[in-house]
Amino acid sequence: MRAVLAITGSLALASVSADELRLFGLPVPDRPEPFSPSFLDALEPLQVTNPALSPDGRKLVITVVNSLTPRHTTTALYESIVAGDEWGPPKYIRALHADGYNSSEAAFSADGAYLYFVSNRPPGSPPWNVRMFRARVLADDYEKPQLLTIPTGNAATFYPQLIDPDTLAFTTDALNGVGGGDLYTASLQEDGSFGTPRALDGDFNSAQDDWDLVEDDASTTRLWASARPGGAGKVDIYMSCREPAGAWSSARNVSAVNTESVETAPRFMAGGEVLFFHRVVEGRDRLYWVRWKGCEG
Repeated sequence: MRAVLAITGSLALASVSADELRLFGLPVPDRPEPFSPSFLDALEPLQVTNPALSPDGRKLVITVVNSLTPRHTTTALYESIVAGDEWGPPKYIRALHADGYNSSEAAFSADGAYLYFVSNRPPGSPPWNVRMFRARVLADDYEKPQLLTIPTGNAATFYPQLIDPDTLAFTTDALNGVGGGDLYTASLQEDGSFGTPRALDGDFNSAQDDWDLVEDDASTTRLWASARPGGAGKVDIYMSCREPAGAWSSARNVSAVNTESVETAPRFMAGGEVLFFHRVVEGRDRLYWVRWKGCEG
């Protein structure tokens, strides 16, 4: 028997045997299953995706999608907070609100000091001309969001993820890449802005759309969504593994999670032991999870 707390704070993430891993008070499945803890029940029939767990394990930020009104989909950021072993019902993050605009795709910085997200508020515009923002995380709230200063012109930017403390990964289709949407990185500057974006080296970008890159805590595995040909469905999740010399391997289809449908929005939790992702099921966005066994699993 062993007991391992993989995340600090009160998050109930523990392996109670050599084979069992628990997260959010539930056993993590070995095969992909819908993620449906009881504390999210209050959001039905809305859809939940893009989970972001704070580094201290106390806050879960999710994107809530409301597509109940035809041709008028809205997205908003909600937060659930743990107290002891119990997760509270998700509440709308009013500090990040902007009247008449959407917010989505949250990600915490590695130190938990900032929450990054996208919104179609100015200088963007509805519905999908979004920009990246960040807000400083307070003990019980968030400061006013600030637009990320990054030289992409008047272009939409999506899916912000910090792949190390000073490197932001994101997607845009406006920088003459090899496909539609491509993956880029930009380095944090001393003044808080970000430098000139660079297309991600390696087999990450294709002639089709590539987006939503994440990297595990050990910097050994990267996952992203791609519409490149040869996959199981319309959009699949792909992975690249860091080789001994430091380069990233060619893209490999993550066949254990991909289906004939659409799989996107990979997210690591528990130090890379748990994978969350988004699957379209009967026209609805569904959040799935599975134990991640790494590049060799």
